[in-house]
Amino acid sequence: MNSGAKPQCSRRSRLSAAGNSGRLDGLDEILLCQVCKRQFKDARFLPCHHYFCRSCIEGLITSSDTNIVLCPQCHIELNLPENGTAALPVAFVVERIRERIRSRSNTLWEEHVCQDHGIPLKLYCLECGQLLCPECALHRHGDHPYDYVTSVAPMYMESVKQQFDTLIKIKESSESQVRKIESSKRDLLESSSNVTDTVNQCFDEMVRHIEARRKAILDELTSIVQQQLELYQKEETLLVSTISHIEELKYKWDSVHAPSSGSKGAIVLLAELVPQLKEKAGKMLPPTLDSCETIIIVPEMKYVSKMKALCECIKVDFIRQADPSTAAHAPVQNLPATVELGKRLSFSIPTCGKNCDNADIRASVSALADNSCTPLCVSRDMNIIFTPVVRGRHKLAVEVNGEHVPGSPFPLFVTVPIEQLQNPVRVVDGLKAPYALAFNSAGNMVVAHSHPQSRLSVYCKQGQKVLEVKPRGLCNPSGVAVDDQDDVYVSESKNHCVMKFRGGDWAHLKTIGRYGSGHGEFSSPQGLKVIEGQLYVCDVGNCRVQIFNKQLEFIKLFKVGSGVTDIACSVQKGCFYLSGKNIEVLDRNHAYLFAIYDMNSISVCFNERQNTLCLADCHRNCLCVMNLDSDKVVNRFLSTEVGRNRPYGMAIDEDGYIYVCDTTNGRILVY
Repeated sequence: MNSGAKPQCSRRSRLSAAGNSGRLDGLDEILLCQVCKRQFKDARFLPCHHYFCRSCIEGLITSSDTNIVLCPQCHIELNLPENGTAALPVAFVVERIRERIRSRSNTLWEEHVCQDHGIPLKLYCLECGQLLCPECALHRHGDHPYDYVTSVAPMYMESVKQQFDTLIKIKESSESQVRKIESSKRDLLESSSNVTDTVNQCFDEMVRHIEARRKAILDELTSIVQQQLELYQKEETLLVSTISHIEELKYKWDSVHAPSSGSKGAIVLLAELVPQLKEKAGKMLPPTLDSCETIIIVPEMKYVSKMKALCECIKVDFIRQADPSTAAHAPVQNLPATVELGKRLSFSIPTCGKNCDNADIRASVSALADNSCTPLCVSRDMNIIFTPVVRGRHKLAVEVNGEHVPGSPFPLFVTVPIEQLQNPVRVVDGLKAPYALAFNSAGNMVVAHSHPQSRLSVYCKQGQKVLEVKPRGLCNPSGVAVDDQDDVYVSESKNHCVMKFRGGDWAHLKTIGRYGSGHGEFSSPQGLKVIEGQLYVCDVGNCRVQIFNKQLEFIKLFKVGSGVTDIACSVQKGCFYLSGKNIEVLDRNHAYLFAIYDMNSISVCFNERQNTLCLADCHRNCLCVMNLDSDKVVNRFLSTEVGRNRPYGMAIDEDGYIYVCDTTNGRILVY
């Protein structure tokens, strides 16, 4: 027991206190035999009306020859019956008292009764953790420490109370979660019902449209068939009439045919009938019938081409109504995915069976970089000539009578020849020590400022600052990357770690790493890139690249050459490009392929659309753009102050513009 608990007395002194304290009620004392001091067993009345255990009475017999006993309570000698103790009356009152104690409704600790002795369990063994009666404490628990239940109970009650408080909190939390689940279930069912209604309405509308279209097509088909049947009927009537005339001619021929008359009479008769046949059969007879050759009739088949055109109309209409994405991928003639800036482009757009005669045909091209829209001229044969004047993403729209042709608007990307990358098209200045940058989904720049600024900023492409944050613990950022959820990853070369921030509110989510060479440990990490959903970290001091998932959990690593500071990837080529003293090229399994020597780059990016590799060479103070198809390299100095301007971080936006951090001059150059 602790110091604040009730002082413990010795085992026997406490039992004495239990016997003399008067706390045992009268019922409990009646159940004890005054001879053996235990619970009664087969209690019997003596003639003096005192009762004891039968075995105890037999032990009180003074002599085996006599049936005389001395009552322990009244000390009177009593004669037993001739049959001995078996003839003594049973003390049923003891059993009644015992049943009364067992049937008590109040089950407080003091009223729990020992099953062996029938005595209240008022003691608690501190070693065994059991409730005891005085008899059990004396004979079964030896020298174990124990105390009164009333003294031990408060301590356990407090512990139980704490447990119940915890359970009550769990219960309240569970009830809150149940309410949220019920609310979510109701919202889900309501949303499901709304979506079901919307889907049913859409499909009902589609069915109505298809039914109306089917009825119109079938009516048109019926009209075509009816018209052709009428033509057939006319031709059949004409042919029957011709056959009848031929039969009549044959009959006349047979009637006038005679050996004496010769063939001249038949020819004269046939010549008389020919004008009549021509008048009735029209063009069905050959233009000349001088020799009376066989007549061949070839009916016109224009209805076949009409039905084919009708089927084409059905196909186009059904594809556009049932699956717009299929119609959007209609074949486009001579339309490339990319085109160079200033290069004339000519292509044609198929109409999929549409009749464009006397139709209102319009075409326009929209540049997403500056939101400009330029109308284009379209010839009647749907040929379009376009000369782009803006770099980046474009959308080409072609409409006939206000309706897009299948596939419109068509995506188009305008690139710039690397020979034209001579001077920056824009300068974002007024920055302090910009060291690394990346782009988020909104097209804004996320810039990491090196020591002593040590902060993160967000700028729009035009250079206006959107926000600026200085997270706690950020000391010397050396790399930055943004994933598809706009979460931001920052490498810390001084603290040898990688930090993750939520892009929306810039809340710190996680930090991993410390100085070392184990998994998830770094030595001056620098370049970061998110490639196909995984974070690649250039662990410069350990000459390796570590790969993590978005939760910054380690996946694997691969060894690289010394001084590798950044990494880029070409998904189409399946290659990785590592910047350093040389450019190392790896395959998709991170196996070494070859190297581009003597580049000394600190940052690297790959332009998938233009198939160019961009390098920031901080030793030569220049930006290198390499066309991998022609192995052409363009080196350009950032300024005339050679030796001071050291380009570091760089990135390429979705329109193909190259952004380079001119750290010394506190600006970002856009090429």
